[in-house]
Amino acid sequence: MNGRVQWLVLVFMFALVLWMGAMLAYFVAQEIFDPRFFTYFNYMLGFAFYNVLYLSFFDVPLFEVVTVFLLPIYFTTTLFVFFAIVVIVQLNDWVFVRTTFLGGTNRTIGKNHTGDWIVHYFPAFCLLLVLLFIKSYFMQFISNYWSRLRSAGKVFYIFYLLLTPLTVLLLYMSTMPFDQNYPTKLSDTATITLVIGMSLLFSGLYATAVLPFAKLRVGVQNIIETPAGVQDKKIK
Repeated sequence: MNGRVQWLVLVFMFALVLWMGAMLAYFVAQEIFDPRFFTYFNYMLGFAFYNVLYLSFFDVPLFEVVTVFLLPIYFTTTLFVFFAIVVIVQLNDWVFVRTTFLGGTNRTIGKNHTGDWIVHYFPAFCLLLVLLFIKSYFMQFISNYWSRLRSAGKVFYIFYLLLTPLTVLLLYMSTMPFDQNYPTKLSDTATITLVIGMSLLFSGLYATAVLPFAKLRVGVQNIIETPAGVQDKKIK
């Protein structure tokens, strides 16, 4: 079955994939990209996520997997990057200027400021637009998934929402020189506590914004649909 194709959503997502791919290529060509920094890791994660999300518009089961299990992870890590860099620079402004001519490179402060906006803040604004574009669609799939869960399954999914993004962050911190990449002059205990707190805050924000509204609406056709118009019957 096929429904109405949301061309604006498809075009926007395609343009976003091209933009992020072009930026990644530019960062690599300019020898800026460094996966040891969580910022670039998350930017690469976003590029991969949006590719899979775009493909999922044409496949109902894949769209469910992306919106139910992958979207919450990228939501939390992206908001974490957005706010964490503000905290880090506030605690140690040398993090911002060390890659400019003040730190011995040939990069101007203006270029650094633009790059900072592109990799730290722009992804969050893009994510907000994506959520606004596909809200009515992904809520169908979350509602469909949530309604099929028993009490134990719902508890497990809530823990999944809260702990999976945190696991990604803690794995990064345990495998990369986090204290060298983002020195804040805080103790390791304080840094880990801050990371855990911010991650749980954003994951909790997602859960409280989505789950209370995850209730199936009774419709005439009783179907779920992707932005590309691909439809399937709801599983009761």
